[in-house]
Amino acid sequence: MFLMFGWKSGFSWHGSGKETVSKDANNARPDLGYFNLYADGRVGNSSLGFQIDVRDIFPRLPDSEQELAAGWDGEGPMEEKHHYQVKSSEAARTQIIDVTTSPMHDIYLLTAQAAFEFDLRRGMVAGAQLTNSQGWGIKGEGTGELKLTGSEMHGADSTSRLADEMQGYFEAADDYTKLTDQAENNADRSEPLCAEAKERLQSAASRLTSPILKTQAESLLAKHDTTAKYAVQAAERRAKVLGKEAANFETTDLDGHPFSLKNLQGKVAVLDFWYRGCGWCIRAMPQVNEVARSFQGRPVAVVGMNTDREIDDAKFVVEKMGLEYTNIKAEGLPERFQVEGFPTLVVIDQKGIVRDFHVGYSPTLAAQLSETIHALLAEQ
Repeated sequence: MFLMFGWKSGFSWHGSGKETVSKDANNARPDLGYFNLYADGRVGNSSLGFQIDVRDIFPRLPDSEQELAAGWDGEGPMEEKHHYQVKSSEAARTQIIDVTTSPMHDIYLLTAQAAFEFDLRRGMVAGAQLTNSQGWGIKGEGTGELKLTGSEMHGADSTSRLADEMQGYFEAADDYTKLTDQAENNADRSEPLCAEAKERLQSAASRLTSPILKTQAESLLAKHDTTAKYAVQAAERRAKVLGKEAANFETTDLDGHPFSLKNLQGKVAVLDFWYRGCGWCIRAMPQVNEVARSFQGRPVAVVGMNTDREIDDAKFVVEKMGLEYTNIKAEGLPERFQVEGFPTLVVIDQKGIVRDFHVGYSPTLAAQLSETIHALLAEQ
């Protein structure tokens, strides 16, 4: 199935004695994606990535009368846990409370709850009242509303035509993303790759007849110049360090013990640049932990490069995330490795040469890092 969703960012936030409401409260923001939705609310094969968690709209339903009475659990992306409980039930509607927890909630001292109104006659969520709070960083409390404003039924023929056209659109959008990602990693071909990405998307957009799909394609194309500029700049920064000798540095770990990059020569080193306020850094940590664990006992060193000004922030994250690798003070060090986005992971070979460079979160980060490390170990 597919979902075209839109929302109004009229979220009310109370912090430091003030109330703020999003400036875009009256502007709907549409987006498009597909996913598999099973009868019990399980979700699979979602194209929505991190734009939105489908479980925030379609909560998982209980599997049995026992779960209905006692409450039941569900999982979300990034190690999220959902606990559901029926609060009230009438002939036509049931209210389901969803309390969400995750490592992210621990790090930022977050609370999140949704009270779903489930329409039993239509078999769908009619709306939800959202409440949350944050106790670190931007402290405060917020409320919001999720509301179903309409639904449509389509016949088999129109649905089939739309499905075919959507498949073409999503294939073109995926190709566009792959090419712009390649452009970030190839300084010699960055601009031609961006041009090819734009040309392919324009070609696909010209064949679209659905207004929804044409709007989506045009939205991507409108952002192309910015996307291409970022890709070219990222490729240029990457080229400045790849294949070059890694800049040596001396600092201390979080407990004040001396640390020098020279001490890692003879090992494959993975430097993970992060700070507490970087949500994507926190999301990547379970995978970085996995890499450190899988290469334990081999000539591989995973090092967390923390840039927080407050050492307590760094130590708090290390403890809460259960990090099994050394973390050091890295203020002033990102610039030596052309690091501008976080997280950035720099892979250095046994001779001290930078061999790989990963920017941002990826669900396949651990696999990518492991492949690189195995290749470097095999060179010895």
